[in-house]
Amino acid sequence: MVRVYLLILQIWVAGLVLVRQRLGTAGGVCFITIEDETRFTNLVVFEKLFEKYRKEILHAKLLMVEGRLQREGQGVHVIVSKCADLTKILGKLV
Repeated sequence: MVRVYLLILQIWVAGLVLVRQRLGTAGGVCFITIEDETRFTNLVVFEKLFEKYRKEILHAKLLMVEGRLQREGQGVHVIVSKCADLTKILGKLV
């Protein structure tokens, strides 16, 4: 089976954190699902980056990330390169 990946330029996306999963069988990869008013976004955080942004990833209710959009078949994910905890501005959003 041939796998085709499409990587698009850097993107920024933010949303409310719904799910964080760090499976033992995933080699230290953390999978996060965030949601904004329009859609769900699946994030992939590799182990080295997880350690760098551990506090933000584990405590944020509103998370903004920078990364590359990856398409594989029907699946779309953001491969995260930077994270920011925006929880402090939740009360100011309309």
